[in-house]
Amino acid sequence: MSNFYVVGEIDSAMATSFFRGAVGRFITDVVINSQGGDIGLTYGMFDVIKFQQLHTHVVGLASSSAAVLLQAGVFRTMTNSSLLLFHHPEAEKVSDQEFRMYTQLVEMVQQRTGMHIMEAHGLFDNKFINANRALELGLIDEIAEDAGVMRWIRCIK
Repeated sequence: MSNFYVVGEIDSAMATSFFRGAVGRFITDVVINSQGGDIGLTYGMFDVIKFQQLHTHVVGLASSSAAVLLQAGVFRTMTNSSLLLFHHPEAEKVSDQEFRMYTQLVEMVQQRTGMHIMEAHGLFDNKFINANRALELGLIDEIAEDAGVMRWIRCIK
């Protein structure tokens, strides 16, 4: 069993590697340091993480769809110096399809945290959330200590 690292943009190459590892059930933890990326791929990765009851961890920054991906974990952590950032669609004019995709991301956070839907929607304000605030909001289960972080990163070569 090993870790999977979501580093950089969530794109088709990363998702393909993730799905291959997940199918073989080789992944136990997903370590995230990502600015986000493709929402459709994030939906698929979210479902696999959730169904296989993997743990998710943020080391650094998880923004956009990567912040939502964190919510899929059965146990979610962040290091004390990490940040989350949720945002609404950046385009001035948003199509119905884009709005539905955004709404789905809000609902995924709402369902995992138990927040009221309006409270979850309010998180998507393009402002950073530190680990202490994330813990208060129910976005993570624990702030990771140094020893715990080393467990995830020791496999990086």
